[in-house]
Amino acid sequence: MAHVPNNDSQSKSSSSDGIISHQTKKRAKIIIVGAGMTGLSCANHLLGKFKDAREKKEEDSFDLSLEDIIILEADCRPGGRIHTIDIPINNGKDHVRYDAGAAWIHGDTCQNPLVEYLIDKEKLRDDLKVISPHGNPWTRLRVSLFDDPTRPLLELFTCMESDGCRAGEKMRIRDLLEGLDLYEKLLDTAAKIGSAAYNLREGKSLEADISVSDAIQVLQPYVNRLGYNKYAKSAANFYLYLLELWHGHELHTMPLAEIALDAMPADGDDYHCHYTDTSNIGNDGDHPGSHCLAKHGMFDLVLNTLLKDIDAAVCYGREVISIQKVNQGDSRESKETVLIECNNGEVYEALDYCVVTASIGVLQEVIKRADLPYFCPNISVEKKTSFSCLEMGSYYKLFMIFSQSWWRSKSPPFIGVEVKGNEISLLGPYIMVHNFWVNCCGTPALEIIMVGSKAKRMEAMEAIGVSRVIITCLLKCYFADKTVSLEDVLSLLVHCSSTNWGENRLTKGAYPYWPLTNAPFNCNEDLQSTEWDGLLYMGGDAFSLANEGSISGAFQSGKEICAFMTSNYSKRAR
Repeated sequence: MAHVPNNDSQSKSSSSDGIISHQTKKRAKIIIVGAGMTGLSCANHLLGKFKDAREKKEEDSFDLSLEDIIILEADCRPGGRIHTIDIPINNGKDHVRYDAGAAWIHGDTCQNPLVEYLIDKEKLRDDLKVISPHGNPWTRLRVSLFDDPTRPLLELFTCMESDGCRAGEKMRIRDLLEGLDLYEKLLDTAAKIGSAAYNLREGKSLEADISVSDAIQVLQPYVNRLGYNKYAKSAANFYLYLLELWHGHELHTMPLAEIALDAMPADGDDYHCHYTDTSNIGNDGDHPGSHCLAKHGMFDLVLNTLLKDIDAAVCYGREVISIQKVNQGDSRESKETVLIECNNGEVYEALDYCVVTASIGVLQEVIKRADLPYFCPNISVEKKTSFSCLEMGSYYKLFMIFSQSWWRSKSPPFIGVEVKGNEISLLGPYIMVHNFWVNCCGTPALEIIMVGSKAKRMEAMEAIGVSRVIITCLLKCYFADKTVSLEDVLSLLVHCSSTNWGENRLTKGAYPYWPLTNAPFNCNEDLQSTEWDGLLYMGGDAFSLANEGSISGAFQSGKEICAFMTSNYSKRAR
């Protein structure tokens, strides 16, 4: 994956005017920058496309072999934000595979493009661990967490005392369901009134979008008149926190338009939130079917499958520092190609196409660089404007393995905690604890994910320090009588590690999102457009309009780039 180079890692082979002067070049028809999901998907689909064309003896096909593709990867491993790690336990006798990066298959039906591909490759037979059989457990709560109200997939511990001295107590199912009613009313009413009511009150332009947080603030008097008890209100606030976990940023930066149905309502109907419409599946990486984890990790399930036929094309440790369009040949028979320079002095030449799959966060930084232009000539103003309209979400993942389970063994997959006391300044008002790793890897383990400002607060702390704070909160829930101490639990902790994409210079954040700004109307079209008269393609999860912000979107983006290229190749052949 391309990323921002260190100052001391820049090659000396570029001349002062930005034109690569190094003469040693490795050539290929297509060069892909980045061996993440998009890059691997693109290469895979290209080879598969032309293999099928040759077998069918299509007239407008042409020869493309593995030797015609080079994939440049800055890291020492493939996958980008897919990162499965092996954790030794029991003195190295056993191993636990954990997805420190992207971990979920959001919908196990063929409407998910990634699943469709894996089924075609004869995967998925016994590779998935179903966590939520009936839908997205972060957004479609009624059909997922509460499909069976008597046995919900969530338990929520709450503490209502303002002084933080009272231990957490498990919320009754009745309160959870009443909180769900309130949550759905909040979102539907917010979508119905839209931004106009807020802007009118604040004296702002009626057309300006507002945040979900602003909309809920307008509705507070309405909520108070509904008569829900304090436990239901606490549950509703926790469900709003789940929205933040799904989107990767907080409610105050989340546009209200993002949760409302895009289509105009039918005659006599009102606008409503698409997360409360059980018949509708969102366009943000959410697909029909079960939401699952990979039993043996996403590397084994996805990356090994993608790499099977293209592994030899990947060159690791190649940090790209410059991409330039040049004219080769004399004036009568000149041809435009693309030169890609790496920090080790190597120069690669893309004879037909160059594909850049770096994350939006990385691209935002390299196009601002003045000392050594990353793109020469520069990419279009429209493309740069589209990049600037996006922001990267912050995710923090903490994973803890224990020698034995100390929490309630029959706890459901999702454990919610309302935070009180000294911990609230660090963790925020709620945390979500994932308990499904007990069933997935057969080892007592917990995972905690935080987003936004909460995630950024974790960056300055060691994983063991965050573990102590999380365990302290859980002890208040499970052992109010203090029969189990923090030291008791820490003695059972055999591993803890954290992942923060925002701190990783290879990604500069997790998933991109459209923030609360007035982005140009044609931003999506500008993102997908090619540069340099069709020589330069760009892709990633943000570029797939149907699946943006997901590994399915990144996979689909690679497939779409392949379709554009093959169409252009076919036009040339004719």
